[in-house]
Amino acid sequence: MLNLSRETEHIIFWGCAFVSMACLPFTSIYDCELNLPETDDPEKMLRNGTYFTRDVWQRKYGEFRKRHQVRRIFLQSMTMDLSYRFILKRLAIDYLAFLYLIPFLSLLLWFGIIYFAPSGMSTISIFLILLATGVSCEFLYLTTVFLFSRSIFPKWLAEHPEYRNRANDIRLSYSNGKAFISGYSCVIIGDKYLHAFDGRSFYTVLRKEIQRTGWHIVRKVVRRRSDDKYLFNIHFSSAGQKRHEDFKITLDQFQIKMIMDLLFPGTSDDNEVIMEVNYCSRHELQLFGDNSQPVMDDE
Repeated sequence: MLNLSRETEHIIFWGCAFVSMACLPFTSIYDCELNLPETDDPEKMLRNGTYFTRDVWQRKYGEFRKRHQVRRIFLQSMTMDLSYRFILKRLAIDYLAFLYLIPFLSLLLWFGIIYFAPSGMSTISIFLILLATGVSCEFLYLTTVFLFSRSIFPKWLAEHPEYRNRANDIRLSYSNGKAFISGYSCVIIGDKYLHAFDGRSFYTVLRKEIQRTGWHIVRKVVRRRSDDKYLFNIHFSSAGQKRHEDFKITLDQFQIKMIMDLLFPGTSDDNEVIMEVNYCSRHELQLFGDNSQPVMDDE
């Protein structure tokens, strides 16, 4: 055991404790969502079909359309874009592991220096060993996630052999299509194909096979908290010659309305809203973009 002075031990201990306590608040900072007034009942309006017809919602939707023009993906290829969104999704799910790892390594550093250091090993050597171990674990994790992200489209092609001869057309359609993006979720609409990705699953269907587009709204209720989060999803239902595709993608509510109005006006209906209540322990972290919460007033 190293022979450190009492003052040095106290400095190391309280320094590590401070780092640990400073990191822990970040585990809940992203749980802070909009608290809706108790007098408002967005779920009731969403279920009875009056939510989207209100003047305040229509006005804010018009303002959104003026500010947000339809664009393409900002990365060069479909493979890069899917890889980027897959990594964002994994980080959003696993962010607690990263945040808890810092205080854990801090406390481990303190115990290692004070009690378990081999005779003759300097404090800086122990610190560098622990730092290298932590960095190696993080690098191994990110490398594994990256390798999985590169297999998204090849895996989809293996499951849909009828599209194998059209792989290049699908890539070009994705890269040049109209992009609606929110965080790691996206809907890409080309001239011939519709593509979608929710961070886990990839979808491609022919636009002419889309039979219905609608609203699927999830109210996420976090136990032991007073704030509920609403996730607006666009629901696609298609029927082809060989398979039926039915999927939903989380986007901003005004992006969903733009898709319905501009690209699928004949298959969309604001009155048919699927509502779902999901009880969970915490909100999922949303990286680089968030979904607007229910519009209840003019604020």
